[in-house]
Order: sequence, then C-alpha cells, then structure tokens
Amino acid sequence: MEKETRVRSTYSSEFKYQAVKMYKKGQIGYKAIAKLLGIPSHTMVQLWVRNFDKYGMVGLEERRGKAKSPHKGRPKTKFATVEEEVKALRAEVALLKKMRALQKGDEKENKSK
Repeated sequence: MEKETRVRSTYSSEFKYQAVKMYKKGQIGYKAIAKLLGIPSHTMVQLWVRNFDKYGMVGLEERRGKAKSPHKGRPKTKFATVEEEVKALRAEVALLKKMRALQKGDEKENKSK
C-alpha cells in the first residue's frame, strides 16, 4: 500500500478575500464556501475569516517561508558589499569587547570577596 501524498495549495490573497466576503455577507457558511470554491477543508475558510478580522488584508497574505524578522534564522555568511561586512565585523568586535569587560568586572568582584 502506497502512502498518498498531499500537496498543500497556495491561495492568492484575492481568492481568500473572495471567500471572506462570501462569509461576511452572511448568506453562506464555512462548509458551503469551501465546497463551492473547491477548498479541501472548511477550517481554512474559518482561519482566513479570523485572520481578516484580526489583521485585515495583511492577514490573508502568504507567510510560509518568510522570516518574521530580518534577525531570525542563520546569520549571514556572505555580504552584498564590503561596507556591509565591515559593519557586521565592527559590531561583533564591539560585542566581544563588552563581554570581556563584563568578565573582568566579575573577576575583580570575586577577588575582592
């Protein structure tokens, strides 16, 4: 018996908004909208409505594969420009200097006790 693989569909913001509008008009429920638009699960429509209510159109945008912040994920190993690399290295050196100063302060406190 082979395992059936599912492909996750990606729906455009406009498509999601259409489903949300249908629900907001109040004439049709989640299950009926899902069936009418060919969406495999009515819970997706529920999620779109909830996200639209909470965040507006931004809540309907695709977020998979996008970092929430530029500082999340792995640090850069290649830089676009030399200036960018120099800036990163200077920040790293400044951080290391602060860490060293903190360590020396801890050592002085321990010796004086």
